[in-house]
Amino acid sequence: MRVVTSPTFLSRPVRVLTGLLPWLLALQIAAMPVAGQTSGDAGAQAPSSSTSAANKAKPGKAKKTSKAKAKGKKAGKAVRARTARIKQAFVASTELRPMAQQLSTMRTPAAYAGVTSYAHKHSGEAAAAAYLALGHAYLLDKRYAEAAASFREARQSGDVLADYADFLSAQANHESGNQSAAEAVLHDFADRYPDSIFDAQAPELEAITLLAMNDPAGAQRVLTAAADSPAASRPGFQLAQGEAAFKLGQGETAGSIFKRLLLGYPLSSEAETARAKLTAMGLESSLTIVELRSLGDAYYNGGHYEDASEQYRALARKADLDAGTRNAFAVAAAACDLKLKRLTTAQAEALADSNDENGARRLYLLMELARNRDDLSEQKRIVTEMETRFPQSNWLAEALYSSGNMYMLRREYASAVEYYSTLATRFPEHKNASAAHWRAGWLSYSIPTPPGSSTSRSGCTPAPRRRPQHSIGGVGSMRRRNINRSRPRPTIAPWSASTSTFFMRRWPGSGWPRSATLLWRSRRHPRLSWIKSRLPRCRHSMRAFPRTACTWPRRVYWPMPE
Repeated sequence: MRVVTSPTFLSRPVRVLTGLLPWLLALQIAAMPVAGQTSGDAGAQAPSSSTSAANKAKPGKAKKTSKAKAKGKKAGKAVRARTARIKQAFVASTELRPMAQQLSTMRTPAAYAGVTSYAHKHSGEAAAAAYLALGHAYLLDKRYAEAAASFREARQSGDVLADYADFLSAQANHESGNQSAAEAVLHDFADRYPDSIFDAQAPELEAITLLAMNDPAGAQRVLTAAADSPAASRPGFQLAQGEAAFKLGQGETAGSIFKRLLLGYPLSSEAETARAKLTAMGLESSLTIVELRSLGDAYYNGGHYEDASEQYRALARKADLDAGTRNAFAVAAAACDLKLKRLTTAQAEALADSNDENGARRLYLLMELARNRDDLSEQKRIVTEMETRFPQSNWLAEALYSSGNMYMLRREYASAVEYYSTLATRFPEHKNASAAHWRAGWLSYSIPTPPGSSTSRSGCTPAPRRRPQHSIGGVGSMRRRNINRSRPRPTIAPWSASTSTFFMRRWPGSGWPRSATLLWRSRRHPRLSWIKSRLPRCRHSMRAFPRTACTWPRRVYWPMPE
């Protein structure tokens, strides 16, 4: 009998090796000299203090001091020798790294041949790294026999990456059906490699291997020994626990473990296996309405809308539900249909219209449908109704943010600013409040000032220029790079250059962007006097602005309104 492990568990150690082997050597090189120096210092300081004490006290301590000194020198010499080997391997691996990355990505015969040739031409840790890259590629191709052979070669070539070679060879042997070989490598793995990154996964893989060998008692013994380690929090560990308990005839214990796994890690592949086990054992009916609702919410928040829809509809069909709870499940299922783009206006209008959060969510769904069909009048009507009926609902905040996004994409910035400002004012603690506040401030300054107006929305004197519109994707979307200075300058006002860059500064202790600053490339600008006259309005002085070879400024931004 062979127990198939979950894809999630098997893919993690395989993905770890993609491009990791050279950098792992680099980290060890960076760490080992420090460790060697620390050992050497300790070995040097201890004899010094012991010698001074020996001169004043018993002469017998001099022998202990000399032994400790000799031991420290021997340990330091071994550490320095190991560090030299690692450094030599890392220097050699600079040639291997691009070859290994190409092999991991493409896995063509030419890539295999290149890394194999590199492994044959080198020895020591460099060859071990090459064999690990080969084994990793064979694992991705599910050629487990070749992978196990490559990992054995890596283990024989060097010992720096021995934990990688041992663990991955055990995994390859397990997948190829050679469970005894896998168990021989995994036994006492944590004792041999106490600092390995695979210590949290080794008990899980060993238990799965023992289960495949029809030894559930041994699997339970291994898992019990690691119950207090970080490995116990892994979903694969808990799944192996449940399977071991089930094979030992401990049905109640196995059911509780599967249930805990399903509710604790609902989006994992192990949770799907646990739910199938609960169904086969006839224990799925033991899940309460609250627990099933939490599963549906987890599926929805994780983007598994199909699973969430099925869960909500299954809950809505239960007989022992009151009208409000049944309506909540129906509205939640309709929200999943909206995400899947199969909800119609008739279906949304058929939902029960209540004066609670379910009714607010129903109106939000109708507003989103109106937005999708570009019905602006209906969208505004629904938002106004939500402001009247549900002024404190989070679904009103979602509707305001969605409406602001809609009008921003339509380049109707005045309407977008209105919705964003309402959201930031009414719901300052909402997850989108900060983004709405920032967008409202930025769009306010992007809107051209009406003729005859002497001040902008913030009360600052408007800049005498046309303000071009920009996207609101953050600092990165407004920074234009790789500018060809030899091209003719655009026919725009001299200080609304198309290469504008801005950055926001935050006041200490505040979550709101309060001010923007003024950057330019040079002070030789014909309108420099105008800029200087407005400098007191900015937080930073001219001394903070850099000089470069360019002769035209960037853009001016004023402090944002509070």
